Amino acid sequence: MGWKQRILIVFLRILDGLKLFKTLMGFVGRWTPAYSQKGRCVWPYIKRRRNANVHLLAYHRVSDACDSFLPPMPIKMFETQMTYLATYCNVLNLDEAVERIKAQDVPDDAVVVTFDDGYADNYIHAFPILKRLSIPATIFLPTDVIGTGRVLWHDQVFSALSKSKVPLIEGFPENGSRFSLRTLQDKRRAQDSISLYFRSLDVPRRCHEIKRLFGLLAFSMNFGSSRVYLDWSEVKAMQSHGIGFGSHSVTHPILSFLSETEAREEIWESKSLMEKMLGIRVKSFAYPSGRRQDFSEATKALLRESGYECAVSMIHGTNFVGTDLFEMRRTQYQDDNLHMFGARLTYYKCTS
Repeated sequence: MGWKQRILIVFLRILDGLKLFKTLMGFVGRWTPAYSQKGRCVWPYIKRRRNANVHLLAYHRVSDACDSFLPPMPIKMFETQMTYLATYCNVLNLDEAVERIKAQDVPDDAVVVTFDDGYADNYIHAFPILKRLSIPATIFLPTDVIGTGRVLWHDQVFSALSKSKVPLIEGFPENGSRFSLRTLQDKRRAQDSISLYFRSLDVPRRCHEIKRLFGLLAFSMNFGSSRVYLDWSEVKAMQSHGIGFGSHSVTHPILSFLSETEAREEIWESKSLMEKMLGIRVKSFAYPSGRRQDFSEATKALLRESGYECAVSMIHGTNFVGTDLFEMRRTQYQDDNLHMFGARLTYYKCTS
């Protein structure tokens, strides 16, 4: 942490001690700097923000498990962020947020908490914090791995690369390809390239190529007695305490690479199973990977056809009245200081 950030934290703590932190954040959150036609900020001239927005926060794993390759959010960091939301924000569940946007009745400081992939630590570590602070959340489930013992393809790839002792792989995914795996940074670079390749494959081809990669890495998938994902009893327990659930497809494919028939099956079958298991109408969907290129207008049409009312992406930003509800934006933060998290959250709500 640099000296400028330390000074800012001290300043924000003083404001909080004087009961002025919320006032300042509220002021910044409702006003935005005016800019000249050349794009230069012309503080102190400011203008009122034209409409309120809903800020969706995206989380995955919450755990203190040591994983230098793909570290989860530490429990204390998550608790710090949730404490800030409970103290200073209007935390809505996703369904309510969508209805508020439709009705053009978005409250001030509106935030939604979401999780992707249905990891077991969402129940073990995140849920007790959410329950204690009375914070609603929505968890998006890839139904193929809920209570089945199966593992999502990207977690298989992450695990294989992080644990392999092989210093180098050649000829994957094609002749001439070569990846050094000697350092953590080498493995991360290899993971980026290899995951990009896997995103382009259909399910049978991807399964075949994962087996080939495992062979080159001399790796055998074994999580021992630990479960990676939620089971249905945990899902139902959280549901009974106000946690909502949406679909994250069946097998977590990149929908834009699928045929219309394949995409429809992923979208519909996950929804159907969740509604059967939970006795609810599933209204929301999270695009696997969630980049702009991972879904299309045709994907949105399939979601509407299947009865969904919204879909969330991983495109950075916030959501206003008039936002395309099938391209809602989300943001991730890695702040373990309450004041820095609050300042950053407010800043992005202002500038998105």
